[in-house]
Amino acid sequence: MVEAPAGDARQHLESVSCTSSTFCAALAGQQATLFDGSTWTVSPAVGPAPSGATGGQYRVSCTSPTFCASVNAVGVVTTFDGTGWGHDIQVDVGTGTKPAQDISCVSPAFCVVVSATGNIATLTGTAWGHQSSPGQPVLHSVSCPTTTFCMALDLTGHPLVFDGSTWTQAEPVPGFGSLTYSVSCATASHCVVAPSDGTQATARISCPTTTFCALVDSSGSVATYRA
Repeated sequence: MVEAPAGDARQHLESVSCTSSTFCAALAGQQATLFDGSTWTVSPAVGPAPSGATGGQYRVSCTSPTFCASVNAVGVVTTFDGTGWGHDIQVDVGTGTKPAQDISCVSPAFCVVVSATGNIATLTGTAWGHQSSPGQPVLHSVSCPTTTFCMALDLTGHPLVFDGSTWTQAEPVPGFGSLTYSVSCATASHCVVAPSDGTQATARISCPTTTFCALVDSSGSVATYRA
């Protein structure tokens, strides 16, 4: 089934995150829209872009209807409390030409940001730590269903896997070539990868369970899957 936010909020959708089949948040730049299981509605926008931000790329990750975190191209993380966005934190992982690419949160105390520099930033508790990826210089997508399992993908579908302490290279996604990918893991044993089609801009996928996924792309399309 294909659904879409109304008006300007449906244009250039860049990111989506679902906590269940009855709550999703999608971002089109700084504009957020929320899904309640049947309808998309416009919500308060993510706060003003920081000085020097270019492109307005924003990614979002939600752990409940009262907590989401977004990251923009220059690595500013902003959180949502169910009513509005605030509490900006600068996470130094990207640059103007190699921006932060994605964020995934397990809880307000554990989030991971990956970037096109290959850097990985991890929030544990209240402090952000930084690592360099082992081999993948351009990370594009990350998904963490737990604090002891994350998967990150580069632009060619090659994954890194996190076990709670270390990132290691894993086997490439079978049959995937040099495109742009988004990954979402409902569990450590169930991950879904969505490629772009080579003509549309990047598609982003979110699967909070093994029976529900939502997919957005920059044409404004939103597809939902229910098993």
